[in-house]
Amino acid sequence: MKKARDIYESFLRELREQHPQTEPVMRAAIDAFDSIQAAKRTTERQLQAIVEAASDSRKMIFEIPVDFLDQLTEKHAEACEAVSKMAVDKRSHIRFNAIMCIGKAAPLAFKLKLLRQGLHDKISKVRQKSADWTGRLCLRELVPALEVAVAMEKDAQTKATMEYTLNSLKGGHTVKHESDGTVAVTKFTLNGGETRWFEKAEVDRRGIEAILAEFA
Repeated sequence: MKKARDIYESFLRELREQHPQTEPVMRAAIDAFDSIQAAKRTTERQLQAIVEAASDSRKMIFEIPVDFLDQLTEKHAEACEAVSKMAVDKRSHIRFNAIMCIGKAAPLAFKLKLLRQGLHDKISKVRQKSADWTGRLCLRELVPALEVAVAMEKDAQTKATMEYTLNSLKGGHTVKHESDGTVAVTKFTLNGGETRWFEKAEVDRRGIEAILAEFA
């Protein structure tokens, strides 16, 4: 398997030229990940190097180490513990990043705890990402928690994400009015969603139920 250091060498070189003060942090995270993958075990020092980079507020910095933690939570309990600590950090951007560190094959109890917690975070951005990640991981176990969260949500954009995820998990539908005047109708099944676009006049004339009946 190709090492992360080899994959991201050009990125590190670019970072060294444009953001020299940040490059050592990213390099330490990449080398730590390679060491964990090679040894098939973690150390506190290695995880801390990855967590430090994953806790950055800049996407260009946190994106790679967040993916590392996503992979590590699937195999290492220590990584789950590290992400759990990120999820309760007083800084909201770190709690936001923690949600994206939850691996698809991570322990179910770990996923449910952090996402259920995130759905009720005091910051709407974190709640929205938690709803989005719940849908990405297809966690139907969180449907009851989503229903409660939707009923309580005041932020319009976050509420829309919650409703979209809820419908995708329950096999419902969404109707979205696009900026060009068309209407996007998405019907969900347990296998995913299908979206079709219609003119608003057609939706008004035919009704949403007739349109949904056309979907396979």
